[in-house]
Amino acid sequence: MIRAFLASALSVYLGAFWHLYNYAILGRYVTGIPFWKVYTRLEHVIEYIEAEATFAQFPRFRLPFSSPAGTGLFLALEGIFLVALSLLDISRLKRRGLMLIVLNLINLFCLLGTFARTSWVVFCIGCLIVLLSLKRVGLVTFSKITFGVLVYIATSLILVASIPVARDLSYMVGLRLSPYVTEASDVGHLESRLLALKYWTESPIIGIGVGGFWTRPLGGIHTHSTYFTILVERGVVGLLLFLVFLMQILRAILKEVRSIGEHSRERGTPYSVAFLAGIVGLMIGGLLYEINCEMVWMFLALALSWINAAREAEPARNKSEVLIT
Repeated sequence: MIRAFLASALSVYLGAFWHLYNYAILGRYVTGIPFWKVYTRLEHVIEYIEAEATFAQFPRFRLPFSSPAGTGLFLALEGIFLVALSLLDISRLKRRGLMLIVLNLINLFCLLGTFARTSWVVFCIGCLIVLLSLKRVGLVTFSKITFGVLVYIATSLILVASIPVARDLSYMVGLRLSPYVTEASDVGHLESRLLALKYWTESPIIGIGVGGFWTRPLGGIHTHSTYFTILVERGVVGLLLFLVFLMQILRAILKEVRSIGEHSRERGTPYSVAFLAGIVGLMIGGLLYEINCEMVWMFLALALSWINAAREAEPARNKSEVLIT
């Protein structure tokens, strides 16, 4: 499982570090200041923010996806999986414990480099589900959870200090370092959703039609929210059907996770809980982003991974059933 995870994550990590290299090139080319010295003086920070206005977009980690948001979501799911594995009994992780620590650091650094706010929502929600679920089945203790949370907070602060300050970082942590830092993106997202609600009132029951929001006078904009898009285009009926569909998926997965936990607690539960947490995180995160093709592939990958985890626990379950019989 770890080897398969490393293979799938390699392209994302390579893409992230390629953009890290671009950060250094951008710093030398625009300001003559290497990115690792950007925090030495406040004027360097302001100079970076001023220089950002001369480019179409400040380089954010995005490869191999088409947008930083897609890369951020993928990294958030990887982070949830790593947290679930890292919280297991240390005695079972003697050989791979160091590798998991290194992967956690790399993944967290890359996630910070995407400056994707929604990805942090997905990551935090998923980690919370993992912590509560593993504690409930007795795989982790409260002290281990507390220690893990403190380590993640401290690591996040250290890694934030190692990344050049960009406008998007101010969105994520709420910093206002200079007059050049604005929150236009947040305001724009909110305005697009308010506009969607305005159009929704024209046909609240069945919506204005698929793609109708894109064809309005403003053109080419979207709500940055899966649920808002479904509401305005398909109405209350479409949104309710979509929610029922999601609830049925969660119901089926929860049933299987409980079954795995009963028959093979140590073998199947950590993996299945991690995948369940990722799916729930994506569903809740849908309030802040709009599902596209990349995210559909993430859903499919999560589903296949979860099926494999269930199959791994199947022999133990059958053995338990035979013993009971």
